[in-house]
Amino acid sequence: KTRWWSLAKIYLQREFQFIDGHRLDFLVENVEVEIILSATEGHWNFPLEVLNEVCLVICLCDDAEPKWSLGIIRARDEWCDKDGKWTESFFLNATGQEAIQWIWKNSDLPANLLLQLPEESVECLMDLPSGTQRINELFRIAQGRIVNEAALGTVARLEDYKRLMRANGKCRTELKREGIIILGHRDSHIRIAKSLNLPIPGPGDTLSVRVVPSSATGNGVADIAGSFWRVAEPSDSVIMAPELPRI
Repeated sequence: KTRWWSLAKIYLQREFQFIDGHRLDFLVENVEVEIILSATEGHWNFPLEVLNEVCLVICLCDDAEPKWSLGIIRARDEWCDKDGKWTESFFLNATGQEAIQWIWKNSDLPANLLLQLPEESVECLMDLPSGTQRINELFRIAQGRIVNEAALGTVARLEDYKRLMRANGKCRTELKREGIIILGHRDSHIRIAKSLNLPIPGPGDTLSVRVVPSSATGNGVADIAGSFWRVAEPSDSVIMAPELPRI
């Protein structure tokens, strides 16, 4: 959690080019501003030094329907609920929470793929010893779902995990033997995804699916490497996947 807080502040500063504050996190138009984050709305824990200061409060709910909010408030003394157990911090009382001016409220948050998959399956893949094995297993159990860079980085635990995703990388090569293709954001890959009625990968996204040859053309069938393929059913035999176009 501490690392997440630190990263969130770093990315906010980069995105909005905030200047470092003298006493608090940032200096915005010569006003000291503190960033307060919580995974639950209303549970922001304010350090005493921000009493009567301007604060940006951020909340994210990373569940089945992930949302996030960002608001601004001056943490006035009359809006503070000082819990006896927290001698160096305070929370907003009901009036204080109503005083928040929301800039974004319950906005869509990209789904955390690892929370959408069966917990037992995720635990098993995270126990695998190598980054390659973990990524391969992720693509096996997350077929038909968008896999973003955050999920890949979390699973791989490698700084250079992207090398595993190259056209001739270990992951694509090994999964090809299992009939699984990995689509990216190239135009040709987007065309294939559309033809197979799959979600469309965005920049940095990948998507895996097992395919088998199709005897017919039409809806749900894609032309890959000069032959026709469809999404495999569980009962279909495993067929070596086709070579994907590189442009």
